[in-house]
Amino acid sequence: EYFILDKNSLNENFSPTDYEIREYYNQNNNLFFENEKRNFVQFNFKSKDEGQNFKEKTNGFDYQQILDYSKKNNIFFTEFENIKANEILEEIAKPLFELKVNEQSNIIETSLANHILILKSIVPSYQKKFEEVTDEIVSTITKIEIDNQYNNLLNQISENIINGESISKISNNNNLKINKIENLTRDFSNFEISEKVLFSNLIQTSFSSNKDFVSDVKRIDDNISYVVNVSKIEESKPLIFDEI
Repeated sequence: EYFILDKNSLNENFSPTDYEIREYYNQNNNLFFENEKRNFVQFNFKSKDEGQNFKEKTNGFDYQQILDYSKKNNIFFTEFENIKANEILEEIAKPLFELKVNEQSNIIETSLANHILILKSIVPSYQKKFEEVTDEIVSTITKIEIDNQYNNLLNQISENIINGESISKISNNNNLKINKIENLTRDFSNFEISEKVLFSNLIQTSFSSNKDFVSDVKRIDDNISYVVNVSKIEESKPLIFDEI
């Protein structure tokens, strides 16, 4: 017999108040500050000489003329949209965030290649409004609260087990349903595909447990745990020769 502790089931019992949501926003303003983003095109060259030649050939060109020249001469380039400084290599981020719109960078050497950047546009940094992040805050507060509830529940049940309480008493005190399996074997397979991991764990724990000994809380992952108690053991024995 066993019961399951499912963190996701606790989610149904909690919803933050409007006050809690607003308070979280006011106390964590820095979490909702959107850093500056930049849109740019990056040209890539195998050698520094190729990059220098590109700069000389495109001197005085506007943005579209540079793109046309690159396509015509099979120069590899990539256009990037809404990139923050911490999302790219530091060697590229530093000169990129010093460029003015439509300005072309010097040749940048990295372990990958040589690069030239052209800044297309800037998306300024800004503070997100409360209305923009309400759903995000609700999700965050809910997760924190559910994690706390779940960990408290696991600790409480572990304490009950240490105190020698029966599995039925523990389940009743915590409003948990006890499931029972008759004639569980090592090759038991009467379960849904979605339950495969659970039963793999249950079988392993059951066959390493003594009779009427409530197991410790066993964690399958961050969301699912279980407790098992073996109520009866039928020892293995050879089949009768005449029957087989």
